[in-house]
Amino acid sequence: MITIVSLFLVVLTVAFLCYFETPDDKVTKILYWTFVALLCIIAALRPVGVDKDSINYMLMYYDPTYGADSSTVEYSFKLIVKVVDFLFGDVRGLFVVYALLSIPLRAYVLQRFTGQILLGLLIWACHYFVFQDMTQIRVAVSSAFFLLGIFFLAEKRRWPFMGCFVGALFFHYSSLLMLPLVFLSNRPVGRRERYVLLGVIPLMYVLLIAGIDPILSLPIPYIQEKVEIYEKMRDMGIMADDLNVFGLTFLMRVLVYYFVLWKYDIIVKKVPSVSLLLRVYVFSLCSFLLFSSFSVFASRISEFYGIVEIVLFATLVHAFRPPIIGRTIVVVYALFTLCFDLFNNHLLNMI
Repeated sequence: MITIVSLFLVVLTVAFLCYFETPDDKVTKILYWTFVALLCIIAALRPVGVDKDSINYMLMYYDPTYGADSSTVEYSFKLIVKVVDFLFGDVRGLFVVYALLSIPLRAYVLQRFTGQILLGLLIWACHYFVFQDMTQIRVAVSSAFFLLGIFFLAEKRRWPFMGCFVGALFFHYSSLLMLPLVFLSNRPVGRRERYVLLGVIPLMYVLLIAGIDPILSLPIPYIQEKVEIYEKMRDMGIMADDLNVFGLTFLMRVLVYYFVLWKYDIIVKKVPSVSLLLRVYVFSLCSFLLFSSFSVFASRISEFYGIVEIVLFATLVHAFRPPIIGRTIVVVYALFTLCFDLFNNHLLNMI
């Protein structure tokens, strides 16, 4: 219970103070890093069982063979377990290490990416902090490296991006998803590309409604085999059913994406990196629809690419006059997402 209460206190305070933040203001930066430190404490010192994965991590800590073939677990996790066991001798040390690896790095990148750092922190704390930093802790570190890589990519620094890819892959194998992005750039979104960005999501919906699954249609034996295994596990109740592609939270994300695209010419003058952010974010939305018949894959891929929304959604401030309108929309969206994650998806338990 204290974990959820502490998180709400931090979130509500940030939601209030973000109305008064000034880019590059010293006081704003001090407040920002104070809240980042509080999030580190919440994630590091949370009780085992408050989230959906900490019990599994505890079992993996005491028994490395638990739950999966040891070859599927990253070497970084095995190494950190050994270090934690030597220094602390307690699984809570594992949460401390991962919190200190992921949260400060993501906070550093967010500060470099946007002048709306408190607003970005609010978006992060209301969803990705709970979903990754407190639950999927290995993914959280790789996601932080991914966000840093996007920052380098926006500056046309592809080799540092590849360095971030290696760092992300060291912490979680899902970071292979970064590779296709190396071909993206931060050049302005032209008229033809804008039509593509506008039309790709409706196209995905048309395919779904027509019953055409592009993944199932691929004549690749490996994919067909994996699909059959997944369907058997789903029939046995081991895997979840199809995702709701018309769910409220997803439709809200789609709506924000289209609004940013609509106001692109205004926003890009204030936030030049919005061009790259839109290109990355459409990967998140499309993967959710493309893999919707395989809920685990869809959510994992979509959430991995979707981390850019902590920067992208903060750009709404520049799309409205007065800016307080855009700020309020983001605050309401963030708070709604947190409540939905906690009280509908039950990402945190009341213990």
